[in-house]
Amino acid sequence: MRKVVIVTGGSRGIGAAAARLIAAGGAAVVVNYAQAREAAERLVTEIEAGGGEALAVQGDVANEDDVLRLFRETEERFGRPSGLVNNAGIIQPQMRFEASRSDASARQAGSGCRHKARSGCPSGRRHTRRSS
Repeated sequence: MRKVVIVTGGSRGIGAAAARLIAAGGAAVVVNYAQAREAAERLVTEIEAGGGEALAVQGDVANEDDVLRLFRETEERFGRPSGLVNNAGIIQPQMRFEASRSDASARQAGSGCRHKARSGCPSGRRHTRRSS
């Protein structure tokens, strides 16, 4: 059975590196992105040029409807996901600690994990990796 892995925040940085490694290992990769469409599409093209399978799907992982669509599009293209790299997060340059930014990042990470766990694991299997 082919492995299918969703990488949230997968268009750049650590997420893109994870997507490349996963694809090199033979799994189909779904590159989730919030705003970096061109970067996500370039990554998909790169993976496919190397013989891999990939799909870019836009969505804010803090939004449950977007997460449901992410999993739906994944299943339509590749079948049920077998793995999830939960890399999405809010990154903003900061000169000093500001509670509002920190709180926003924590809310996004927490709600994103919760939505993804409910959406992607109806069978009760819960194998998620959080990287950021």
